[in-house]
Amino acid sequence: YSKDEILQTYLNEINLGQNGNRSINGFGLAAQFYFNQPLKELRIDQQAMLVGLAKGTSYYNPRRNPERALNRRNTVLGNMLATGKIDQETYEEAISKPLDVVEKPSIGKSRFPDFLDIVKRELHENYHPEDLKNEGLKVFSTLDPVAQFAADAAVQKQLSALRKRSSKTKPLQAALLSANPASGELVAAVGSGSEFTGFNRAVDAKRQVGSLLKPFIYMTALESGKYNLASSVNDNPVTLTLSDGTTWTPKNYDGVDHGYVPMTTVLAKSYNQAAVNTGIEFGVGTIINQMHRLGINEKIPTYPSLFLGSVELNPMQVLGMYQVVAAGGFRTPIISIRSVVDDKGSILQRSGLDTKRSVPPDVNYLTNYALQEVVRNGTATSLKSLGSDLNLAGKTGTTNDYRDAWFAGYSGNYVSVVWVGRDDNKPIGLSGGSGALPVWKDFMGRLRLTPVELVQPDSVEWLWLENGTGKLSHESCEGARYLPVLSRYLPEEASDCAIALYQQEQARRQMEWLNDQRKSLLEQSRQLDSVQEGAPSNNGDNVNNQNGASADDAGNGSDNNSENSGNTWYDKALEWF
Repeated sequence: YSKDEILQTYLNEINLGQNGNRSINGFGLAAQFYFNQPLKELRIDQQAMLVGLAKGTSYYNPRRNPERALNRRNTVLGNMLATGKIDQETYEEAISKPLDVVEKPSIGKSRFPDFLDIVKRELHENYHPEDLKNEGLKVFSTLDPVAQFAADAAVQKQLSALRKRSSKTKPLQAALLSANPASGELVAAVGSGSEFTGFNRAVDAKRQVGSLLKPFIYMTALESGKYNLASSVNDNPVTLTLSDGTTWTPKNYDGVDHGYVPMTTVLAKSYNQAAVNTGIEFGVGTIINQMHRLGINEKIPTYPSLFLGSVELNPMQVLGMYQVVAAGGFRTPIISIRSVVDDKGSILQRSGLDTKRSVPPDVNYLTNYALQEVVRNGTATSLKSLGSDLNLAGKTGTTNDYRDAWFAGYSGNYVSVVWVGRDDNKPIGLSGGSGALPVWKDFMGRLRLTPVELVQPDSVEWLWLENGTGKLSHESCEGARYLPVLSRYLPEEASDCAIALYQQEQARRQMEWLNDQRKSLLEQSRQLDSVQEGAPSNNGDNVNNQNGASADDAGNGSDNNSENSGNTWYDKALEWF
């Protein structure tokens, strides 16, 4: 390193004060802390005071020991005069100035502290520490001010209303994250329902996700080919014996056993027993592998309660999982920084798209349809007021004893996640639909949304299916639904109604064919009669005389025979057909 580089590092790293539990390092940060101004805008006397602090930040603290700080500042100014750095006039003007230190520093009170906190974390993860010591760095983030203002306003408004409901909801906190589904660029972040304290719930708070995990259980079932969207799913009671010998019997939130229910319904209504029964069929390990494929890299406990979302994730991790579905099955890491440029204008690193196929697009297409059913007919129907043409998709999440409320969903241009709960993890008495969904709806309602329009893969067909069996059906059959199906796993059976209609249709087509044949035969018969009537008679007199009949009689007999012959030929043909 050169002398200039060493000096630059020293000026950017030296400790010049303390703001609570936060160290004030570097002259740039100190300028903001003591004078609320950028370093380059400070007067000579203010710069001299900062230099004086280097000898002892506590001893010469201008807020606690203003007289010491003033004397030390003047000593620095005297040294500058003695070394020719300033002239006599500048020196006299500088020492006549008061300290002018602000009473309350505004440092740390940025407009978007939660988002900036995420930016700083990403900087330290992806950039070399030495590069970050250069005060001239310019960081270009993915922040969308419109989306961020909408997020702040939605959280404050809805959380204020929720806190008034009961004593359980008074200490409520919240987190909200939103990103572009295609690029993974984070556009808004809220990690607290109050003033930022350093604990960013959007990335620090790991809580059980509840029903947010159910779509990925059914994604596994669809991919296996054993189920389609209309297939029957078992929502009967189930009891499991755990490794410690105890038993676990999950229940639906409504306390009702619904029997065998179509897949779109069990997800839209968020039935617990159906999720557990389906999860057991494919195994805990298979569902964990599905989560890994969706971007969850940490170790996940292999408990059956995983099927009901007992795993603890933070909102950023949930955002990553739902980004995959919103992007058509392609996983793109969530980023908050586009690029970092040093003081010379050189780009240290530029964030590019790192997109990988995570889920087969056809399986993802069906999963997306199921999540849209949650909005059309399930626990998130209130979102239809934002516009039914938007085809919004999402899922509510509620954890055990109503401790956490979640909603994760997406439009065409935003994928967003909301968590609502208490820091002490006590019950809040709110479900995902009553706690998190209002925040999500308020936030998305403030934005200009585009509809969800995933491209239909060639390996997906739309068919009429019997709802509840998954068998082929017909649009005239009661309860039939027109649904997307994987081409490689088309139903091999048809419903009774469809079979009856098919048989009727076949009979109708057969009768149409027979009628067409009858008309054709009649036309041929007329053509034959016409040909016989117009043919010349050779040796008719001899023939007739030999038979002992007149010519007139022979002609009449010929006509009668021709007509009888035609009728007999047609009748026999009709009998054969």
